[in-house]
Amino acid sequence: MFRLRNLLQDAMGKSWKELLVMAIFLFLTLILLYPFSVLNMGTQLIGDGGDGYQSLWNLWWVNRSTLSLANPYVTSYLYYPYGADLYVHSLSPAVGFLTIPLQLTAGLVFSYNSIVILSFVLSGYGAYRLAYHITADRKASLFGGLVFAFSAYHFARALSNMNLVTIQWIPFYILFLLKMREEKSLKNVFFATTFLILAGLMADLQYVLFLGIFTAFFVAHEFIFNKAQLTSFLERLGIMTASFAVVFALLFAPMISGFLTGKYDYTASSPSDSVAFSADFLGFFIPDKSNLLFGSYTAGVISNFSTSPSFPIEGVTYVGYTVLALSMFAAIKQRKTVKFWLFGSLAFIILSLGPMLHINGASSFTIFHVNIALPELVLYYIFPIFRAPARFIVMSTLCLAVVSAVSIKYANTWIGKLKKGKLIGLIFLISLSIASLVETNMVLYPVVEDTSVPQFYHELANMKGTFSVLDLPQTYRANNVYMYYGTASGKPLTGGATSRRTPESFQLQQAIPIIRQTNNVLSGENLTKPTDIFLLDVNLTNLNAFQFFNIKYVILHKDLMDNATFKTLTPYLSSLIGPPVYSDYRIVAFETKADTLQGVFAFFTDGWWNTEELNGVPMRWMDNNGTIRVVSSMDQYCTVNFTVGTDNTDKTLKVFLNGEWMGDVPTSTGAPETISMDVLFNKGINELFFYSDKSFVPADVNATSSDTRRLSVYMQNVKILPD
Repeated sequence: MFRLRNLLQDAMGKSWKELLVMAIFLFLTLILLYPFSVLNMGTQLIGDGGDGYQSLWNLWWVNRSTLSLANPYVTSYLYYPYGADLYVHSLSPAVGFLTIPLQLTAGLVFSYNSIVILSFVLSGYGAYRLAYHITADRKASLFGGLVFAFSAYHFARALSNMNLVTIQWIPFYILFLLKMREEKSLKNVFFATTFLILAGLMADLQYVLFLGIFTAFFVAHEFIFNKAQLTSFLERLGIMTASFAVVFALLFAPMISGFLTGKYDYTASSPSDSVAFSADFLGFFIPDKSNLLFGSYTAGVISNFSTSPSFPIEGVTYVGYTVLALSMFAAIKQRKTVKFWLFGSLAFIILSLGPMLHINGASSFTIFHVNIALPELVLYYIFPIFRAPARFIVMSTLCLAVVSAVSIKYANTWIGKLKKGKLIGLIFLISLSIASLVETNMVLYPVVEDTSVPQFYHELANMKGTFSVLDLPQTYRANNVYMYYGTASGKPLTGGATSRRTPESFQLQQAIPIIRQTNNVLSGENLTKPTDIFLLDVNLTNLNAFQFFNIKYVILHKDLMDNATFKTLTPYLSSLIGPPVYSDYRIVAFETKADTLQGVFAFFTDGWWNTEELNGVPMRWMDNNGTIRVVSSMDQYCTVNFTVGTDNTDKTLKVFLNGEWMGDVPTSTGAPETISMDVLFNKGINELFFYSDKSFVPADVNATSSDTRRLSVYMQNVKILPD
């Protein structure tokens, strides 16, 4: 009995210490996220909104699909009626599933904020446990946890990326990987597998990639420097890998099949994306422009980075001089202990630089414009879906957090010998912690104060029937907001914002003229500017698009467009479909009332590149083949006119209607030709299919061209006239 009591007391003592560590991280989190307040957990949103609104939709959708026993990776609530494939979207399904009780009781915003706060607390605690495993020094390990949890990278991801802010499973996996190396117990295999799965399902699959690379580095290090009992470790590692592979295959079989069959070829990152989303070499040494003390001084330099114009948070890779100084100290005094961690940090820093070196925004050097290729170029070809190398910095940060902890432990050993060594050591730790936080903080941290949803979306929720809502303008950032509003209405959206968009989603958006009309007005163009190469009545096409895609309401968002655009679109829509049915300070809603299709409705589907201009006239290039979908209100004879041309060698264009050959059209590199064909369209959907016997890549035939598209012929002035 006495022994049992001692064991219980010992366990309680350890638990108290662990809870104290987590409490410290929670306290620091709430301080550093100021002006966010836990008193407003259900109304304020941590971060700047952005993709955060998309994450709110993710939580809602996983909740909805789970409770209705539907597949969460497939939805018709985005890009309706085509729907969206979410296997290649940053869905983080486990987060949505585990927060269902919280969503039902406290709401979406409260759930999202809880996830973000918990990521800081658990990532700090995970890094603390990892550092303690190596140093056995609680104070030093606390600093290591602080470095990882409150890194510039983590603050940047908390702005809007729920999937990427969830970095806490990374140190826990590595901790049990080390234990798996040291101990024969299969318990460590189980925990390592669990945390690897959590990294994939609660965070992002790219973190699984990062951990896979780390594991490869670790195995290589052990093979070179420590072969003792390596075989038994590799056996345990094999069990872990096989277990993860089985779970991954069961959960993601459709995604694996899609990549093998080419279904997801569209997800491959372009070389330009991989270059643009790489870290700048100066980024490791320049505090972010949102930093409280240094931001005003560094903003000018950061604006030169390739990531800054559109995705500034991708360029946040600052490590901190406090951490660098401690790492240099450890490299000198504790080289043997930190050798692997320094190597890992350096390796991931190099990978974060991307396929080619960037320095202050420049990627070519000397008068010869030399590009310096880097190792990540190899990864680009192995994992083309991964497009943001700068994110590798999260692994470097963790490695340096461990090195910093080792450095502080060494310093503590020396300080402890001094008179009042404990007090001096505490002051030393607090001073370093403050210095590190001063370097990486983003106080005043962005917060969305108003997360309310316009009343009209709540009214939509009470309307019966299935129909979609078209919100304008259709921009990426605006669509994130619309997705959040859609959680209140429960109605499908014509638009959407996903990590990877299918070609069909782009085709859908291009088939509805009012979307491009809005974009034209936003960019200073005229409302009547042609939106595509069809010479069809734009008003009739809008009405037919509303009917065909089952769009019942069109909503203008005053707060997401300038006043001039709003004043242009409001009277246009009023004349097209009638006066607004709802209006408040944020939105104006119109009911389409488009019940029947009129004449013919045509739009492009597969095989066409985006609209360009040739001699001031809209045109589209075609790949080897392309399809125009024509929806007819009745069986009717029509004349189809179009202009066709090419820039490279003569070609033959074959034309088919609903699978039946209609004729061949010779095209030459001279002046474009206008073709006229008489056809019979059936009532409903018809497909005009075009096939070219030859294609070319401009960059391959013209040394001055950087155009890598595959092209065959271009078209202009497509007109469909009923006989």
